[in-house]
Amino acid sequence: LYSALYNTTNEVADHIRKEEGWDALPYLRKAWENIFNAFLTEAKWHYNSYKPTLEEYLNNARMSVSGCVLLVHASLLSRQRITKEALQCLETYPSLFLS
Repeated sequence: LYSALYNTTNEVADHIRKEEGWDALPYLRKAWENIFNAFLTEAKWHYNSYKPTLEEYLNNARMSVSGCVLLVHASLLSRQRITKEALQCLETYPSLFLS
């Protein structure tokens, strides 16, 4: 599974590098890092029999449902010229992404 994810992420980054001329790999890696951190949080809660508050749960669930990862990939592969501001927006996950 790790190899498939690693290879696919690098293939997407290579495609963007060839088509657009810039390195998307840091943005893709960050998106995957964020979702895996959310998964680890859920695993810790389960392992420790911790019941998160509704707010804690919803804040983590916003990331763990993978919507942000999908939006990052879709945005980067959209064939639209992406601006520096849009890239910064992808890094911070505005509330629209988390809705």
